[in-house]
Amino acid sequence: MEHSAPSLSYPEIAAWFVGLADRFSATLILDATSVGRPVIDMCRAPERNVVAVVVTTGTNTSQDPVGYWHVPERALVASVRVAMQGARARLRVPAALPLAEPFLEAWLSGAHELDIVQVVALALWWSARCPPKAAPSQVGEAEALKARILRENSSRLRAARKRPW
Repeated sequence: MEHSAPSLSYPEIAAWFVGLADRFSATLILDATSVGRPVIDMCRAPERNVVAVVVTTGTNTSQDPVGYWHVPERALVASVRVAMQGARARLRVPAALPLAEPFLEAWLSGAHELDIVQVVALALWWSARCPPKAAPSQVGEAEALKARILRENSSRLRAARKRPW
């Protein structure tokens, strides 16, 4: 998980995405909802697998004739929820990742529209559709971080309920 600098132009963002995808030989899953076709086109190449996703408020997942996937936001949120909850939780966020804490805070607070949550949701949604051939090893360090954030949030909620105003 990495985050680009906020001051980059669209061509610079596209070059940054391409660099990441090429460095890791990865499928590039891009949210086409806001960046649009020009940025998607900048990232496409015959040797690169690019998946363009338009996040919708609809109920069905579909692929248009140009190849863009139209995916309901609730399907993306469900992908994260399924991956993080229950005894068979398959998403383990290593606490050492620079964006682990902001992701877990955004997810646990319910801020599912934030970029960091949507990036993870897109990756999980795509991996459920097209599972990788070899699953990477998963690090479970973030369970302690997740528990700490949950404790802090519940403490804040209890304190807020006790206020007389």
